[in-house]
Amino acid sequence: MHLQRDWTPLLGQVIEVRKHAATIRVGRVDGVTSDGMILWLESHGAEPRMMYERHEGFTAWIDYKWESGLHRTSSS
Repeated sequence: MHLQRDWTPLLGQVIEVRKHAATIRVGRVDGVTSDGMILWLESHGAEPRMMYERHEGFTAWIDYKWESGLHRTSSS
């Protein structure tokens, strides 16, 4: 996982929200303010849609797709 300092490009990405190095939640970003100071994770199962503000100490962490192997190609 990598710290994502700029939150503006995170829309649609699956991220991990942390505070003081503790994982708070993992989910898909469904909203980001234009200044990148606030983001929302979509609701999932019993988890409601949640807002996280940078000034409250939340950080966003992302697993780069090329490192996770999500886009491996197979030869036929």
